[in-house]
Amino acid sequence: MTPLLYFDDGDRWLVVASNGGAEWEPGWWLNLQAGSAATVEVDGVRAPVTGAEITGSERETLWRRMNQQVFDYESYQRKVSRRLAVVALTRSSR
Repeated sequence: MTPLLYFDDGDRWLVVASNGGAEWEPGWWLNLQAGSAATVEVDGVRAPVTGAEITGSERETLWRRMNQQVFDYESYQRKVSRRLAVVALTRSSR
């Protein structure tokens, strides 16, 4: 289990693959990219999810929102050379 800060965005949860400001991608994000099954638990309710990176102008908008309303991810971004992924976790039917 990996606890993550998240933003509830209607039918999906938004998270940032920050790995606490470490230079390498977090394992949970690498696993999702490889197609591994995942489950989230929010308020005691578990749900199977898939993960997809948000890109382009939507990513920029959500990046600002995540920094304002969830955590100062920009402080982590300044520490690393990789671009921190904004990831949408969406319920799946598995």
